[in-house]
Amino acid sequence: MNKNLEQLIELSKLNQQIDDIGPQIKAHEHKLEKKLSQIDGIKLDFEKTKQTIVDTQASVKTNNTHLKELSKKLKEIVKKTNKLKTQKEVNAVQVEEDIARQSISFTNDEIERLQNIVQLKKTQNKERQENLKIEKKLHDDMAKTVKQEIKDLNTKIEEISKVKGTLSQKVDTKLLSFYESIENWAKETAVVIVKNRACYGCFMKLSNKTYSMLKLENEVVNCDNCGRIIYIDDEKKLD
Repeated sequence: MNKNLEQLIELSKLNQQIDDIGPQIKAHEHKLEKKLSQIDGIKLDFEKTKQTIVDTQASVKTNNTHLKELSKKLKEIVKKTNKLKTQKEVNAVQVEEDIARQSISFTNDEIERLQNIVQLKKTQNKERQENLKIEKKLHDDMAKTVKQEIKDLNTKIEEISKVKGTLSQKVDTKLLSFYESIENWAKETAVVIVKNRACYGCFMKLSNKTYSMLKLENEVVNCDNCGRIIYIDDEKKLD
């Protein structure tokens, strides 16, 4: 195989290795972001529940005030009953007393319901606080691991980049510039293999002329469809 082509293939492989590391780094970062999002969700639920407790306690206070007013009114009604003279007056006051007692019963039930909600929400938030401690600990441990993993991957990129830099110095300057101009848009597919007479960058069939030039391996050949640098396996030369 043409030496220049071998060097470009190697450069392309090194670029592929570097490009493959990028998603790995993002995956580690995403894992950490997901855990942070989970923690933020617990915090948000905690604050919402905390506000619900405050609002419900305010409703309990309002109902207690109303209950005191109803109790006072009931006492006044009972006192008034002793001063009544006619049955009509007694019946009217009795209705008023029944309504007052029903209102007191309803208010007591409502206070109990609200107090149960407060107790439930407090229990939920206590559990969230415990869960938050656990999740924060998991996050801290994960952050240390992820930080080291990302550091190792970046070190790997640096090592590959050094090899790439050394190799780039050996490649003909004009050829390297030509390769880099293709790499700018084709990225890791700047140099691709040909199979079944098709470029594996654009997957289009090569012309007979291009394919013949490719088999000769006298020079670096471009796909006549997409412009990528192409090469063919040694065992495929004679197909």
